[in-house]
Order: sequence, then C-alpha cells, then structure tokens
Amino acid sequence: MRSVLKPYRRWGPGFCLLVMAAGCSTTPSSNFVGKPAPTFSLKTLDGKSVNLSDYRGKAVLLDFWASWCQPCREGLPVIQKIHEDLGDRGLVVLSINLENEELARPVVKEDKLTYTVLVDTDGKVADQYEVNPIPRMVIINREGKVVDDFAGPAPEEDLRAAIKKAGVE
Repeated sequence: MRSVLKPYRRWGPGFCLLVMAAGCSTTPSSNFVGKPAPTFSLKTLDGKSVNLSDYRGKAVLLDFWASWCQPCREGLPVIQKIHEDLGDRGLVVLSINLENEELARPVVKEDKLTYTVLVDTDGKVADQYEVNPIPRMVIINREGKVVDDFAGPAPEEDLRAAIKKAGVE
C-alpha cells in the first residue's frame, strides 16, 4: 500500500474531518486538468480486469474512496444518482476503492451501487493520480483528457457541470 494511504488507515474518520476542516471540502485540483488522464488497469470486485483506455470515446468519472471515510461514503449515493441519470448518455463511472474487496463489497451492497467498482489494493493508481485527500473525483472527457479534478467532496451540481464540460448532458 502506498505511503500516503497508511496515515489514512490509522487516522480513519478523524482524518476526513481534518481534511474538511482544512478547507479541502470542494477544492478543485489543477494537477491534471487539460492533460491526458493517466492510464491504468485494475480489477473489479469480481476479478474482471478493467482498463481506462477501454472507455475512450466516453466520458469517465473516477471516484477514489475508502470505506471508513465518511465524506466518501456520503458521496457514493450522489455518484449513483449521476450514474443512473447519465450512464445511458455516455458517462462511465469507475469507482476506485483504496482498500480491498472485503471492505468494499459491503459498502457496495449497503449503498446499492450499480456502477463499476475497482480495487486499488497496492495504491499504484492512487499514486498516478496523486490522490490526497479522499474523496477525489476526476472527470475525463471523451478524448481522454482531464476536464476537472476535485480534491475532497464535491457538490452534485459541480460534478454535473464538470460532466457537462466532458461532453455529457
């Protein structure tokens, strides 16, 4: 597991509160905006391999989260709603759990998530996307470029505006 995630696991929910108190709750990040999204391959909860490059031609919402992170958990139903509203219009949601299948699976069941959930157990994809803090949402357009990047929870209207910039209405 990558070094930046080790404190998260130890601090748990308190860390998320600290991040929110520090003013990171809806901070857009500009590290990747306008650049090609880093490619990756991860496995779903069922062990199927998924490559980001498979979704070229579709807009993609990446959501990095952990089961213990309350702001992450609060955002999952919002992302589910966006998936239900825009999934048939060309939006793909790839939700990336930063723990393991055993911790992610109960959350997916409890929250009735129907979008693709991937697991980044070794933190390599989180490293590629410089994920710190969580939740972290990255919006990728149909050409594979990052159009928006949110560090911390993002309001639904901000996510929808970013998705619109990615070419999905």
